[in-house]
Amino acid sequence: MKAQHVFFPKIMNGASQFVIPVFQRDYRWEEENCRRLWTDILAIADAPGKRGHFIGSVVYVQTEDSSATFTRWLLIDGQQRVTTLTLLLTALRDHIKETGWTGGEGSPTAKRLNAYFLRNTQEEGDKEVKLRLRRRDDATLQALIEGEDPPYPVSGGIRENYDLFRELIREEDPGRVFRGIDRLLLVEVTLERGLDDPQLIFESLNTTGMDLSTSDQIRNFILMSLPEAEQTRLYNAYWSRIEDLFRGNDRVFDSFIRDYLALRFRSSKLERSDLVYAAFRRAFGDLGHEASTLEPLLQELLRRARQYAAFAVGGGTGERDRAFAHLRALADVPAILIMRLLEAVEVTKTMTEKELLEAVRLLESYLLRRAVIGAQSRGYGLEFAKLAYRIEDAQPLASLKAALARMPAAYAFPEDAEFERALLEGDLYLKRARKHVLEGLENRDSKEQSDTSGYSIEHIMPQNE
Repeated sequence: MKAQHVFFPKIMNGASQFVIPVFQRDYRWEEENCRRLWTDILAIADAPGKRGHFIGSVVYVQTEDSSATFTRWLLIDGQQRVTTLTLLLTALRDHIKETGWTGGEGSPTAKRLNAYFLRNTQEEGDKEVKLRLRRRDDATLQALIEGEDPPYPVSGGIRENYDLFRELIREEDPGRVFRGIDRLLLVEVTLERGLDDPQLIFESLNTTGMDLSTSDQIRNFILMSLPEAEQTRLYNAYWSRIEDLFRGNDRVFDSFIRDYLALRFRSSKLERSDLVYAAFRRAFGDLGHEASTLEPLLQELLRRARQYAAFAVGGGTGERDRAFAHLRALADVPAILIMRLLEAVEVTKTMTEKELLEAVRLLESYLLRRAVIGAQSRGYGLEFAKLAYRIEDAQPLASLKAALARMPAAYAFPEDAEFERALLEGDLYLKRARKHVLEGLENRDSKEQSDTSGYSIEHIMPQNE
């Protein structure tokens, strides 16, 4: 590993290309991040002398297809900063081209910005671009650099931040902006393939960028140390599909990993959300960095993720999906148990679809009864995990019924008489289950289901003054 302080323009000059690996997250900088960088750039532009302004680190490793005349780097850390500066330089180039601004000798020109920072003008084909992002981010960025309208679907973050910089530059001197960019300072960390562990270095350095989600951390942990071709293959075959299942639902993904670990290892406690990645790493840290050992794990994760998302995310319209939605309306903690039951349906094939629906309705009855009588819900997560542990492959439904019958007193299945008394005499108005009860009365035995999602609760009797 080699580390040194360098000014930003130095890392972009020369016949080279930065490639964002498939394990990296998409571009995520918000307007606030861009405005802070803009303020720093203007401040350092006016500072006396050639003092630099430190903006973080960039970590990269040379790819196997690099040559003596062209170097391709996998950018392991620093993606957000390098991408944002590329957007700023593209906006600066376009402003100069559009306005015809000239600032005298040594000032930036559209041609110079294009050749030094945006394109490898002596190269052709894929080598011509200096920065390669992921998926729609890349398509949008390359279109902007080419001066074209980005194709659909557009990367909102890329387009919006480019437009922001175009707006900011209109009110500023382009020479001052470029002078500030020229003084940005980074720590350049170059790794040696086969000797340095990119994952360890990444985790030790990733302190100045945006916080990584659990999904980001696990993806990096699994894929980062693999050869680029294997990263791409495993990402496309497995991880991208897992991401699609939980897209926009980071909290649900965190719960999935927590519950997956609990179910696999029959944990006596459920990990806190901020400790899920550490638990995952402890569990699978000895798998090594070979695709042959990591692929079975990814296969299992994808299968389990589909099961978990079917309940926790939902979205389907079949009878199973409707049953899941009714249960989810009462609580999301049964997800770990549903994941276990779906394994019995889909893998061991010891549970029929009819039995699955019966099990889901039994759990709905359990949660609804307890909500109506006002029983405690604290600790449900671990109790449902224990229920999942007790499911037997040979008799999933029978073992579930037996486990529910043997619940500890604090989590017992309410008797009919207790439930009926609470339903008739209790105050249901302030309880979460009130709408569930009313919807059941409306739709349970009706051939034509009413959509009650937009219904509100109104008083039909006078209130006490």
